[in-house]
Amino acid sequence: MSNRCAKPGPGEGPDYDRENDHTYLRVLGQNTDVAFATVEDNLKASIALGLHCHDSRAETFCILEGEVDFLVDGGWYRYGREITIHGPDQSDDEV
Repeated sequence: MSNRCAKPGPGEGPDYDRENDHTYLRVLGQNTDVAFATVEDNLKASIALGLHCHDSRAETFCILEGEVDFLVDGGWYRYGREITIHGPDQSDDEV
C-alpha cells in the first residue's frame, strides 16, 4: 500500500502567489482519492471572487484571522475570526 499521508505545515505545499491571494495546496485530492482537498488561502484586501457555483464539491471556509465578506443565501455578511462557513455542492458563493 502506498503512503498517501500528507502533513504539510503552515505555508507549506504547492503554492500559487497571485495578485489578490496566496494559496497553498495543503492536502491534495490525490491523497484522498479525490474525496476532498484542503487549501490555505491568504486573501489580500483587494480580493474579489465573482459569483460562482461549484457543481461537484462543497466548500468550507475557516476564518483564522481578519474579516471577509461573503454572499450567503442572497445577502452579504461580514465574517471574522473563528467563524466557519460551509456551502454545500450546487450552492453559489462570492467573496
